[in-house]
Amino acid sequence: LVGMPLHGLLRRVAGCASPALRPFPRMLCASSGTAAYLARNATRAGVTSLPSGLQYEILREGDGPRPALSTACECHYSGTLVDGTEFDSSYARGAPATFAPDQVIKGWTEAMQLMQEGAHWKLTVPPHLGYGARGTGAIPANAVLIFELELLKVGAPRPAPSPLLLATALSFLALASYAAFLLTGGRVEL
Repeated sequence: LVGMPLHGLLRRVAGCASPALRPFPRMLCASSGTAAYLARNATRAGVTSLPSGLQYEILREGDGPRPALSTACECHYSGTLVDGTEFDSSYARGAPATFAPDQVIKGWTEAMQLMQEGAHWKLTVPPHLGYGARGTGAIPANAVLIFELELLKVGAPRPAPSPLLLATALSFLALASYAAFLLTGGRVEL
């Protein structure tokens, strides 16, 4: 066993392990492969690595405004796995998508707020800033995601709720709570 590569040792252990423990070495191999991929990518020319683990490469600078967290943005993008398998693309659909930075995965939230209108970036999103251990659809659990993201248009931030609307909502909640109090004979269970 001495001198055996880690993935070989883990495969050998997986063969001897009880059925309940067999997925564990596979998860370790996947996470070590993920770390190795991200470490290699971080050394590529032009790639910037952020403290969160997000990596990006600027393909084209933008010169417009940066979006706030709640700003609707028109974007073109394509998403692939590290093996090149495309799992989503607005280009393939023939129309850009519109969403705000607070409506997307964490890696996009961080990147979009750094980009300026007109920018085109290549993002390398580690699993914890993507879909993590749950995966989704064609995206497996703990997958590194590669996106090309173009920030075509930065719109206006969503307006904050008006004070009158907030006061009305709070009044309604207070009235509903009081009605529940009266209907239950003063007994309110939380």
